[in-house]
Amino acid sequence: MDDSSIWRCVSAAPNALGAGIADGINFGVIAVYIILIVLLIAGGAYFASAETALASVNRIRMKSYAEDGNKRAQYVMYILNNFDKALSTILIGNNIMHIACAAIATLLTRQFFRGSSYLDIALIASTVIITILVFLIAEMIPKYRAKAASEKHAMRIGKSLYILMKILTPLSAVFTWISTGLHKLFFRKKKEEPSVTEEDLTDIIESFKDEREEDGAAETETAKLMVSALHFGAKTAGESMTPWDKVETLDSSMEIGEIYARVQETNHSRFPMMNAKGRIVGVLNIRPFLKAYLKDGEETELIDLIDTPLFVRPDMPVDELLSEMSHSKIHLAFVSDQGQVVGIITIEDILEELVGEIFDESDAEEPAQDAPVPETEEGGVTA
Repeated sequence: MDDSSIWRCVSAAPNALGAGIADGINFGVIAVYIILIVLLIAGGAYFASAETALASVNRIRMKSYAEDGNKRAQYVMYILNNFDKALSTILIGNNIMHIACAAIATLLTRQFFRGSSYLDIALIASTVIITILVFLIAEMIPKYRAKAASEKHAMRIGKSLYILMKILTPLSAVFTWISTGLHKLFFRKKKEEPSVTEEDLTDIIESFKDEREEDGAAETETAKLMVSALHFGAKTAGESMTPWDKVETLDSSMEIGEIYARVQETNHSRFPMMNAKGRIVGVLNIRPFLKAYLKDGEETELIDLIDTPLFVRPDMPVDELLSEMSHSKIHLAFVSDQGQVVGIITIEDILEELVGEIFDESDAEEPAQDAPVPETEEGGVTA
């Protein structure tokens, strides 16, 4: 190829490129289209971030802010309490933004390539570019940012979304009615799952407790009580009992005077009673015993003052045990494992799982008497 041929090719290139772009382009219209696309993408980002922030926000903490008089939190609580309506508004707004953005991008492309042989290729390229922009700028990035700071973002968009909910109420109501009708027609009604699970509640309270402890706030004890209440049902009698080797007992064959002296020494409110064979015969309630002793002295009938023992399994949940003991008006139960008593549990022991250590007369620093391990086989007393 000689120099003249090369020069002709170079000279023809601008004309070939120009053939792909329409003549008489209205740059004012193009500028408007570009501005509209930017605004629509921003609108899509607003709705996408609002959906993520509201779905991730800590409802309990937001309610606390609202009750403290925070106006922005009050808007958020209104939205959360009407979340179906809010979600409908968000979906309507988001779809309007995306559809309008795609339509205007098409108009912009046609404005550039009107009458050009490259129009079809340009439209495909325009669709790909707009899809990528919408995915990144109007969906992925705002959702990530809203997830990372859900509370702040929810309160930031709360008032504006509240206004949009009011404006779009008629349209939202129509779509909600259609959606509900189609759902009833094609899907079975399922039981709604709780919005906050026990694990979520535990995490929230644990977080609150840690914050209160760091601040040295007075609510720390309340938070600890709430945590204990959540874990209360998981505790068992075996975990909460007093081991048998730390239990003080009385022998039913002892003289009344000996029992009285022993009671005066220890100041316990109840004693397990054993017979000569080392088997449990019941529980002696000290208050009625003292009343009877002061009245009858050595003539006191001990058998009338001994309560029937209650035997429970080590794996029995303490909440069930508390209910049973309260119903039966029993304050002390024996924990029995395969016919052998391994400890005792009182209502006080159960309550301590909730509120912590409770001081009473049995907490005095006195050496415990090692008791022989009784059996509840044949010949023993069972409840």
